[in-house]
Amino acid sequence: EKKGYLVKDPSKPRALELTESGLDVLGMQPQQKQIPVLGTVTAGEPILAVQEATDYFPLPPALSHSDQPLFMLQIRGESMINAGILDGDYVVVRKQATADNGDIVIAMTDENEATCKRFFKESD
Repeated sequence: EKKGYLVKDPSKPRALELTESGLDVLGMQPQQKQIPVLGTVTAGEPILAVQEATDYFPLPPALSHSDQPLFMLQIRGESMINAGILDGDYVVVRKQATADNGDIVIAMTDENEATCKRFFKESD
């Protein structure tokens, strides 16, 4: 805030916003592409998946090359701590139908619930 990169929002006591100077330092453009935040997913027991944007987040330039649609989810739970994903973290997700062994995925159940897990294919 002292350097002019962040400003406090008086209506949201715990919220900070990046200024144009802050965006410049991060190499981001004020009008750059944004990706939707679609809510929360558990790192543990599955919860009902709701696919409605609750917010939007500027897409970092390093991820702007993706051909597939991207979205973000906030992690709730601690079962992915060993992968460096902590309770409250946001993850960027690319929708795809396949995964390789060891990939971290957001898996959907038949009951339309979602969970964040490491994927391992079971033998037939």
